[in-house]
Amino acid sequence: MRLCGSFSVFFIILVLCQAGKKGEKLKKFKARGRNNLNITKVFEEKGRLWLYKQTQCNIFYFPEKTDSPVEFVQKCIFLKTINISNTDVYFREMMDVNGDKVEILYRGDFIPEEEGAPKSMNVTDLSVNDTSPFEVMELGYSNQGCYVFFLTRLHEDDEEDDSSGRRNCEMYIRNHKPPGPKCENFFKTNCGEQFYEPYEESCKIKKNIKVARKNSE
Repeated sequence: MRLCGSFSVFFIILVLCQAGKKGEKLKKFKARGRNNLNITKVFEEKGRLWLYKQTQCNIFYFPEKTDSPVEFVQKCIFLKTINISNTDVYFREMMDVNGDKVEILYRGDFIPEEEGAPKSMNVTDLSVNDTSPFEVMELGYSNQGCYVFFLTRLHEDDEEDDSSGRRNCEMYIRNHKPPGPKCENFFKTNCGEQFYEPYEESCKIKKNIKVARKNSE
């Protein structure tokens, strides 16, 4: 083993140099990809953004820590832009909770970047009295109507990312088009394999029923 020591050291240095060059290229490639992201473009487009999958559970219980809590299931969740400017966006989040429609009003204040368009925004819930933002929503992936956002809670008592370093994420699709393999792979790589799917085929059916009713009026 010692007789091969010099060659081993040379080989390791050579491999590290090649890896360093490859790493620099990868960093440049990732930087170019990140610079192309623009969160304002996502909310400028018409149509609903359907929440396809998320790392947070879409089922919760109330009241908690009791013998018989009631289960609430959130599904068919989508975002819809109301008004957008260069600095902020007002949008609604609508969902089905145990068969009832729930609507929440939000404001997103875009966070300026040193270079390029904004990729993230501070989100404030306008449905409550607290006017301070509760979350940062950062665009991590955008391609062919599929978007992955990283979510960061701004309050210490809120749930953070898990111990594995995975991010808290949400994947959105547009026009009920299923996500492509690249979008799926990005989510799996950056957000982990444990996720929940509030989106189902009935979400598309419900929308079609509403459109049919509107056209018949």
